[in-house]
Amino acid sequence: MTIPDTIRGPTFTGEALEFLYKESFHESNGGRSEVDRYVLVLTDGMASDRQKTLEQSKRLSSISYNQVLGVGVGKYVLHEELLAITDTVRNVHPLFGDNTIVSLLKRTMFGCGRCTTSYSDVALAFDVASFGYEQLEESLKVAEVLIANIHTGINQTRISLSKTVGGIGETVFNFNKFSDSSQMIPAMYRGIMKEDSCHTKDCSSGNLVALMHHLAEELLNVTDQGRKQVAVVFTQGHVTDSERNFVLNEGKRLKENGVIIVVVSIGRDANDDLMLQLSTSSFFVFLVGEDVSTSVDVIKALVSTIEYDSCYDIQNYPIFDSLN
Repeated sequence: MTIPDTIRGPTFTGEALEFLYKESFHESNGGRSEVDRYVLVLTDGMASDRQKTLEQSKRLSSISYNQVLGVGVGKYVLHEELLAITDTVRNVHPLFGDNTIVSLLKRTMFGCGRCTTSYSDVALAFDVASFGYEQLEESLKVAEVLIANIHTGINQTRISLSKTVGGIGETVFNFNKFSDSSQMIPAMYRGIMKEDSCHTKDCSSGNLVALMHHLAEELLNVTDQGRKQVAVVFTQGHVTDSERNFVLNEGKRLKENGVIIVVVSIGRDANDDLMLQLSTSSFFVFLVGEDVSTSVDVIKALVSTIEYDSCYDIQNYPIFDSLN
């Protein structure tokens, strides 16, 4: 993703965290030494001095009772820094939705009474022919990391897998096929064939159109509507103008029905403009690859969206009437 220099202005996250350490929690400023303390960092993950930012966040986290939570904001979000400044992937959140508020209120005000972990239906969808051979291999690694970092047992996160090849969308396995990640991952590698990837600069078009239509048909017909739905679309996003309109319209239809759309692309030749428009928010855009200096592990930032705190006492609190 090419981030304009105007977006990459000075961001002194490290200095802000250093000030917190020295001043905000100090007893002379009202800080208390034996209560839980939370640092909520709203950032795009583009600190001017990343090393200082990481050092100061670790310094804060090393003190008993301190926790750092990262919230991704801005037109572009780089997830590596958000993951690096927090102790656990469960402390990385998007600004979108109320998960961050619920998680924080659960810890600070309400305790754990009547709070549970809720799970989602996650549809992985591959626009296979949009990728070169190595790009497809990298995208499969991203999916593998995601599957390996969420709970997929009985009554936990359910995962489906679909793909398009030759302009036709098809299901590789549905939500009810597997409940064990050790079965899902091999099935994914069997179902997504690397020989179907793009070997020329003139790759077949129409596949993303078919994929989005297939996703909409799959997700909008799921009978268990009580679950959060997350669609993770793997694509380079290269479409014609007419295809673009259809893809974005299908994405709009999904989002209007509450589906969170995540877009994963590989390397600098991805269509980042389409990624941003198709996704639910900039937090849900993941650009991975050596040429953009981003590892497959950034997808772990998605975990708190898929598996999240659900608290009856909090979500029936009056403040949530204005958020929903």
